[in-house]
Amino acid sequence: MAMPEKPARYKKGLMLTKDNKLVRIHGNMTPMSYKLTNYILWMAVKEGRLDQLKASGMDVIKFLHINDNKLGKSLKAECKKAAGTVVEIQSKEHPDDDWTVMNLVPTIEYRNGVLTAEVNPRLAPYINDLRGNFTQLELESLSKCGTYPAMRLYEVCSSWKRAKKVCYSTDEWRGLLGASGKSYQVFSQFKRRAWDPAIQTVNECTDLELTPEYIREGKKTVKILVHIQEVLHAEEGSPLLPASEDSIQDLDLVKRMVSCGFTQKMAKGYIEACGADYCEAQLRLTLAAQKEGQVKNPAGYLRRALDEDYAGEREAIEAIKAAEELARQENARRDREAWELFHGSQNQEQASSFDDDARQAGEKCLALGIDERQIMAWLEKYPSSLLGKAADMAAGMDTKHAVEYMEAILRHSSAKA
Repeated sequence: MAMPEKPARYKKGLMLTKDNKLVRIHGNMTPMSYKLTNYILWMAVKEGRLDQLKASGMDVIKFLHINDNKLGKSLKAECKKAAGTVVEIQSKEHPDDDWTVMNLVPTIEYRNGVLTAEVNPRLAPYINDLRGNFTQLELESLSKCGTYPAMRLYEVCSSWKRAKKVCYSTDEWRGLLGASGKSYQVFSQFKRRAWDPAIQTVNECTDLELTPEYIREGKKTVKILVHIQEVLHAEEGSPLLPASEDSIQDLDLVKRMVSCGFTQKMAKGYIEACGADYCEAQLRLTLAAQKEGQVKNPAGYLRRALDEDYAGEREAIEAIKAAEELARQENARRDREAWELFHGSQNQEQASSFDDDARQAGEKCLALGIDERQIMAWLEKYPSSLLGKAADMAAGMDTKHAVEYMEAILRHSSAKA
């Protein structure tokens, strides 16, 4: 007798790959029925076929987090919802002229503890032999979103993360998030009940950071542009390195960026990537524009300011870096001259008395405007002949730069000795 086929088992880290048209479906499922549908699609991709897809019933129950006392009844209810839900696959450019309506998983059976399902044959082009315009999703990350709108938002934005932004009309977003019913027709209700919670969940539970920007015509919100930033996390089990003083975030700056609509994670990410001074300049510009009534969406404006450098800070930062490099080169030149000067002084020691050398060196220093106390401090630490040569080399400089230049020469002479 032939051995029964071993059911597929879900493991953390396995990826489900879908064509982007399938990612951008319109429909309305429960969170469990949608997770179940994705689980069945994953089996189809893994096994390379659309029918006779078998999975352990207990594995599916664990994956769906069904934890009540009526496991079989709950599983059946979710399978009925998944099999009975009709979704719409449509073109983003021509939604009224290019669309398909279908069930994703029309048949699901449960016998002797094994779940057997088949996928609609019309889905084959959307999950097999994909060469472009597809999205990979890790099932565990998708499940963390919890609600159906949050799952759908995460899925859709994942398909656009390379572009780093996605824009749909408010009606299109309603369809994508399964919130096209009458209770969501008023935008404020859609935003409060579906949109805002989904944005918060994705930002807190996934590897995406989303910032919505609302586009209005008059007082009506007609489109929502979502800026997408991928947040990289340290691998599980990797040691955490202690933060240096330079990497400690300016908590006040983070707080003020959050007040503009950023999340803490996004604010800290920009500060780490661009620097606190750069972010501070863009934030000041944003707040000033908002105060003058030029900005209605401070979060979106601040994001564009940071990405496109509205405040012109990059040029100033580059100028500072160039000045620091010139100063480094000048200090290196002075250090070399100091080293060479001291080396020469060892071989050209004059036989004149110390008093004469000290007097001459002191007069040269006074001519540069250097304070007598500074001159006496140098004479106590360094040879008078070397002090005189240092003063000669500093001739023509202003007092401040002369002191710094001579201090460099004398300091290196002490190190050489």
